[in-house]
Amino acid sequence: MFLYTRAAIDKILSELKRFCSIFINSIQALYIGYLITAIFIPVGIPVVNGILAALLLGYFIFKLVHRADKKDTNKTKSVKHAIKHTKIVLKFISLGVVIYTTAISIGSGNPAVWIMPIITAMLWIISVLFEILVAYLDKRKDLLIDAMKMDAAPIYKANNFLSALKGELPDDDGSVNPQNESLLNELKGNFVQKQAANKKIKKDQRMKDRARRHIAYLNEKATQRAKKMLQKQADKKQKETLAK
Repeated sequence: MFLYTRAAIDKILSELKRFCSIFINSIQALYIGYLITAIFIPVGIPVVNGILAALLLGYFIFKLVHRADKKDTNKTKSVKHAIKHTKIVLKFISLGVVIYTTAISIGSGNPAVWIMPIITAMLWIISVLFEILVAYLDKRKDLLIDAMKMDAAPIYKANNFLSALKGELPDDDGSVNPQNESLLNELKGNFVQKQAANKKIKKDQRMKDRARRHIAYLNEKATQRAKKMLQKQADKKQKETLAK
């Protein structure tokens, strides 16, 4: 069940990851080009510019190799551990390049040199935020699918029963990750309590508004009756005065 939805989610996430990868690679290419150009302008320290450009180029090659080798599931834990820490170190190098290029550009005193690093630094920040968002969505994908399965539990039970009568095994029996099930039950409980509290607040507010409108109506009626009585008294006095 939900194969269309799950396929659509996988498609959207894969496209977001591809866009994020292209965006980040483009920014790195801009930084590599800027650092190489900064060697000849010159801006900053030429040797440092060359080293950072080489590191960024190595980072770029590492990502390409890692992406091509990503489908290999036979990696040992030590290899996976080394790749994880290498990626973290390269992220810090990338951040260092952002800070360095922005600092040397502003410190050069040439406003024309400021534009490129500042714009690129802003793009780098956007790419990091976008990468975090994609990673979060990818992590929560299974939680979303399990939530759909739990909402459709009666349908799954009926489908499993019919499959059992036919002697067939269902493609998806509706089972969910125990951790996700526990979290979803907790989220559901909190959501139900919040909804009940909101309904009570709205109900109390409606009762207060109704009481306020009723009081206002009674006050208006009392005011009108008082005006009529005063008018009658005034008319009575006027008649008595005319009679004299």
